[in-house]
Amino acid sequence: MAAPSSFDCYVAPAQMRRGAWRVVGGIVVTTLCWLMWTVGVLLGSVAYDILVNKIPPAHALERSHGFLTGGSPAGLIAILSSFLGVWIGVWLSLKLFHKRPFRTLFSPERRIRWGEFWAGFGLAAVFFALSMAAALILVGVPARSGMDLSAWAVWIVPVVVAVFFQATAEELLFRGYMLQQFAAWSRSPIVWAAAPSLFFGLLHLNPGVPFSTNLLVVGITFLVGVIAALLVWRTGSLSAPMGMHVGVNCQALALVGSEQAPLGGAQLWLYNADHALTLYAIDAVSVVALLALVLSPWRLFGLGAVRSHQLSDASSGG
Repeated sequence: MAAPSSFDCYVAPAQMRRGAWRVVGGIVVTTLCWLMWTVGVLLGSVAYDILVNKIPPAHALERSHGFLTGGSPAGLIAILSSFLGVWIGVWLSLKLFHKRPFRTLFSPERRIRWGEFWAGFGLAAVFFALSMAAALILVGVPARSGMDLSAWAVWIVPVVVAVFFQATAEELLFRGYMLQQFAAWSRSPIVWAAAPSLFFGLLHLNPGVPFSTNLLVVGITFLVGVIAALLVWRTGSLSAPMGMHVGVNCQALALVGSEQAPLGGAQLWLYNADHALTLYAIDAVSVVALLALVLSPWRLFGLGAVRSHQLSDASSGG
């Protein structure tokens, strides 16, 4: 009998109490916790405006509507902090429905593997380098934002901390909880990699942008989710996708962004919104290149190579 793979060991805690109703309940509880935490953040911002800034209640409520898109470093940090509700929701779901420890989402040894975390961060740096090189050639140099460098230096640490909790929260839900539970049902990558990634992509739909832009955004986000799932399959741990997600979001939210993009307020450089479609197309090509890199048999950034037959075994349920 073949020894269990690292992926088998990662999925093993989900084999007990794997009923569909438990997973649905867990997703509902996590969503409610996130929504409640978000409402709490918004109400907190309204109360701060009323009590500290002496803004009339009606105007404070109006200001809170724009709070969901950031707009300033403080606003960005506040809305990213709403994802602490996802941490709480996933923890509560595991406790209520699956009776297993929260730390089983991280790795078989129940901890973050920091070496793999930084390896994933390195993959994000590759993605950033590919996209920026193409953007500089095809679009040109981005303009400096209105963010003063000294102010950025003050805000960058709290912004990165907020990004860490936001990005890891999404990984805990989509590549931790959902991937483990889906893989406990089936070893087909369509089930444990593609399905959670599709949900992840659809959450990034924006009704305020054209269909072509939405299609690119959802497609890119879907592929990023697949890459993250494959990193779990490759390493048997959530650490590498967490590092990759943190790296990608740090670049997008604290370095180079696009005007009118959601969650702005802390970037040093901004591309004109007219170039959004071109920039998304560049990101799509870069993501495909990164997917090919992750699927390669080579040892990458300290991530061990996988046996070439593992994915085919997974597809057949072996």
